[in-house]
Amino acid sequence: MSLSVEITNTVGSEWNQKLLECEYSTSFQTSEWCELYKKSFESKPFFISIKDKSGNLVGQMATILHRNYNWRNANLTKFVGKKMKLGSSLEWERGPIIHNDNLMQEITNKIFSSIQKICVQNNVSNIRGTSPTNSNISLFPFSDIDLVRNPWSTYIVKLKNKDELFNNLDKKTRYDIRKSEKSNLEFVEVKKKSDFIDYVKLKLEPKGNIGLKNYPDFFEQHWKLLHSKHLEQLFLAKFEEKIVSGILCSTFNENMIQHGVVTSNDVPISGSFLTWKTIQWGIENGFNTYDMGGVNPAPNEKEKGIEFFKSKWEGKKDDYLILTKILRKPNYGISRILQDPKKIAGKLKEKFG
Repeated sequence: MSLSVEITNTVGSEWNQKLLECEYSTSFQTSEWCELYKKSFESKPFFISIKDKSGNLVGQMATILHRNYNWRNANLTKFVGKKMKLGSSLEWERGPIIHNDNLMQEITNKIFSSIQKICVQNNVSNIRGTSPTNSNISLFPFSDIDLVRNPWSTYIVKLKNKDELFNNLDKKTRYDIRKSEKSNLEFVEVKKKSDFIDYVKLKLEPKGNIGLKNYPDFFEQHWKLLHSKHLEQLFLAKFEEKIVSGILCSTFNENMIQHGVVTSNDVPISGSFLTWKTIQWGIENGFNTYDMGGVNPAPNEKEKGIEFFKSKWEGKKDDYLILTKILRKPNYGISRILQDPKKIAGKLKEKFG
């Protein structure tokens, strides 16, 4: 079948409306998600639309060209990087979205040919994206794509009757939940921007809150573009009015995805408390799935603990791909050093002593 391609930098409301027709679409593919980075970092969205000969949209993917975003945590070196036009990347999350499975291979080829075109025209140094999960879209179309395919996983909980779900949890998890519910922990569905900013402070505290200093507009736009439009929701656990845990979820098309989690060491049991309360909220508000967020299928010791926690909520393990490619190796290599020279120096010291 003859398919046509359209690449634009803006879209109307029909883009999100079409996403709603696909059960596995997420807020990461919405126009608002792209607008967040455009307004915060002057990133450039590219919306790829694939249409059949009748003009029906059969495939779509939102990608973002980052130039300033990759220098967000750098200080003096970012001026060098920007001046030399280093470190530009084309990125996306949980795409493409395929509306006609019979044309999956052809649609996928068209989309990734478009990505190559965008990269050439904009001197992109590297590509990074993630696919939808394997249970929603077969990973076979990606086998012919000229990108490095890194396997990754997640756990997806089917949101059903909360009593049935609770009873199916293992004994230790049920005990932890009951114990936490008897404590003085408070569950908060965030409706105030001040709570959102306090969550950001807790999450960025190990880095000295550099993010709030370097790019405050990012969090302002998060609230304005995503939170206020119900494309994401923040949940908190508070102890004596102080935030001790937070979970930021993408909330779109009856799917919830964790994409920002923090737990204070002061009340470690608050993690189980907040996870269960957030899952309950999803059930009560008509969501179908709860995605625990990515886990490494070959975890190190630290990651094993993270995977164990994410696996204990009756979720089914599901696979997806992290797709990458370095297009301009010298450009990419220099930018990585300048973006985090201390980290690079540490790795060199570990390797060579």
